[in-house]
Amino acid sequence: MKSILKRFLVLLFMAALFPTGKTEAKSYEIKRISGDNRYETAVEISKASFKSSQTAVLAFGGNYPDALVGGTLATQIKAPLLLTGSEELPSVVKEELKRLNVEKIYILGGTGVVSERLEESIRKDYTVYRLGGRNRYFTARDINFERQRLANVVQEIGDWRMYSVVSNNNFPDALTASPLVGQLPIHREQSIL
Repeated sequence: MKSILKRFLVLLFMAALFPTGKTEAKSYEIKRISGDNRYETAVEISKASFKSSQTAVLAFGGNYPDALVGGTLATQIKAPLLLTGSEELPSVVKEELKRLNVEKIYILGGTGVVSERLEESIRKDYTVYRLGGRNRYFTARDINFERQRLANVVQEIGDWRMYSVVSNNNFPDALTASPLVGQLPIHREQSIL
């Protein structure tokens, strides 16, 4: 009787190892979105993602820190993240802002990366909010505070319970975390830096 039970259990185990049902690999459509440079690529992503948007997030295209942290804000407010030069808004970005019917623009970074002259030229046509400090850390802090304000959260420094922290020396962690962090709820026990 024991040998029959053993054989039955071995057969049962073997049957579990080899599935007998039909399986199919999922197929995914892969679409490349690109432009001739990073400014045009950001515009092409905007075109593929937004028919219109009252708000846009604008970051310096010559370096990554402000744009990466700004991705969390753009995700939260469901707005495109576009790139600019330090002194002049690229024409392709100007056209995209018009196509989107943007009314409000968040400029990310201090005047060392996006000049006051550029900000003033944008103010002629848009309501502008600058989120920028004296360095990338203060800019990240200002973006975080704006995200909290938009989520109707008031927090005192020292009362934070959870942080999202990535290295400031390299961008891959922040690049991959930015869309996820932008979707995280903000409340008294959670803060994004």
